[in-house]
Amino acid sequence: MTTSERVAEIERMAFRAFPAEIEKRRGDWTLRATRLASNRRVNSATTPLRRAGDLAADLDAIERFYVALRRDPLLRVLSASPDAIDTAAAGRGYETEAETLVMVRTIGATGAPPATVPSSPGSAWLDAKAAWTPMSSESIEGWLGRITAIPGSAGFASIRDEAGVVAIGMGVVDGGWLGIFDVNTRPDAAGIQPDARGRGHATSVTATIIDWGVSQGAGAAYLQVMNGNEPALRLYRAAGFEESYRYWYRRAPAGADRYSATSFSWPHVGHCHGT
Repeated sequence: MTTSERVAEIERMAFRAFPAEIEKRRGDWTLRATRLASNRRVNSATTPLRRAGDLAADLDAIERFYVALRRDPLLRVLSASPDAIDTAAAGRGYETEAETLVMVRTIGATGAPPATVPSSPGSAWLDAKAAWTPMSSESIEGWLGRITAIPGSAGFASIRDEAGVVAIGMGVVDGGWLGIFDVNTRPDAAGIQPDARGRGHATSVTATIIDWGVSQGAGAAYLQVMNGNEPALRLYRAAGFEESYRYWYRRAPAGADRYSATSFSWPHVGHCHGT
């Protein structure tokens, strides 16, 4: 398998594991948009792994697509994509943000009994996600709706101590791959609950998800982690993950009159469409 083929496979699995409300193709570009989500992954256009067609025309069409939805045009630039795409975006004044590493490792049976991981998030898991992440209640409701579109097996792991849930994580097994998402540890809660970070809970919940993924037939795992998040990078490197490729975002420069020339036209669609 070539590097491009491997990147394409992981990207395909990651899109399926983290659905967008709208998914539209323009040539080899993938344009995604999600009404109630602020997450970049589901509100950006991912670059193709090869350059084809008219790049300027593609960027024009992408800008029209997002402006019509009253969204900032946002590109998700894969490190395996042609450099000309990133150069063209920079030439239009697009600013770089949120460089992210995609890390992978092979996984296999450890001989331990398979972990028991629920196939849906329970109330305690959801309460933790709501408390520990910047997602609004509306965003979480939208996310709950979208995860029903995941074609693979989903698992929602948690670690508890005497004070309650201290770490959560989500796994999705699809096509022999385990995707690991939403690994979070309880932060300090203004003295209400002690800070659970730095005590190995994230390591434990990640190991639980991997163990579960193996029991579901996965032979390799991937995850996405922000460059500069040193605690997470140390955790995942210690767990055997290695960088496979990177991506970053390019956001169009702000324009006060961006939305004045177009009317809002968010289509009435289901959770995930691709044409």
